Amino acid sequence: MTNAELIQIIGLVLQFAGFAVIIIVFVVQNNINKRVLKQEIYQKLEFASIEMFRFELQNSASSWKLYDENYQIPSKTSKEYREMVNHVTQILNLFEMSIEFRNKKIIDNKIFASWIAWFWEMTQLKNFVKLWKDIELHYMDELRFILQTGITSDGNWNLFIENLNVKYKCRYIADLASKDSVEEKTDLSINEITFCWGSPANLNTLDELVNMFTNNVNNNYISHGEVIDGRANSLNEWKINLSEILKNELLNALTSNEDEDEYNKLSLCKLNNQIIGFAIIEFNRITNISILSDIIIDDTYRGKNIGKAFISWLEHELKSSNMKMIFLESGIKNSSAHDFFEKAGYKRSSIVMVKEI
Repeated sequence: MTNAELIQIIGLVLQFAGFAVIIIVFVVQNNINKRVLKQEIYQKLEFASIEMFRFELQNSASSWKLYDENYQIPSKTSKEYREMVNHVTQILNLFEMSIEFRNKKIIDNKIFASWIAWFWEMTQLKNFVKLWKDIELHYMDELRFILQTGITSDGNWNLFIENLNVKYKCRYIADLASKDSVEEKTDLSINEITFCWGSPANLNTLDELVNMFTNNVNNNYISHGEVIDGRANSLNEWKINLSEILKNELLNALTSNEDEDEYNKLSLCKLNNQIIGFAIIEFNRITNISILSDIIIDDTYRGKNIGKAFISWLEHELKSSNMKMIFLESGIKNSSAHDFFEKAGYKRSSIVMVKEI
């Protein structure tokens, strides 16, 4: 090979190498531009969500109606109704954007999973669910699937995540499931649960029942009854000696005289002879009216329809005892309990008002 031919070959190689470098630079720059563009688009979505939170803070008087369990949605022809629908529509538009961005790979699954909690929060609001029924046909099927999955999950976060992951098969969504659920909870059958009335033979369980109460309720549980009966100092604070008070109440319910016109009874919910819940019922033989003072299910076993079965058993027992009605009360902030009882067929019968003087 002559020097001239060698120089010619080297020149061709250099030209090719230069061309390859240009292509590589173009591809790298293009990928960088795409990443920057995706980041900018997602930032706009984040900024829009921040603006939504700012809007709710600045217009709390109107926007908070969506979150107020006691607020009754007005007529569809009213200005207030349109304001609520506009508020919800803004939230739903953000939801649709997050879904579209995921589908177009503008945001990844890890980021999309971070939005799931907001979807869930909306589906647990009674007023949102009512408004959603009026406007759901305006939205894409995928958003309707997610929200309907939340609405029909009966307040069970893990069930919501499980059903979502059937569709998405995404480890980031699967990882959202609570980690504290026990293995037995998955295989628990409602047939393994038994219910019975307490008796003096259960006096050795008093401390266990007191601990179950204090470990499974918070200040949202407090209603006016807790204040009037001396369990709480106010609607936001339990008595410091709550455990002692509860122990005396449970003792009374276990040793009451059913021949009296008014008395309390304790009922127990058991799994393999282990107490996992209880209820206190007030009986009035003069009026044939009963009051469900308390119903507690250990948090470990919630979301398995045990509370629903317990309520059904109590209603059957009370009907057999010639009781005609069951009353109960619940703290104004105890929204999960409100939803539970309403799904069980209970209706709001009155409003209790208070003023400190």
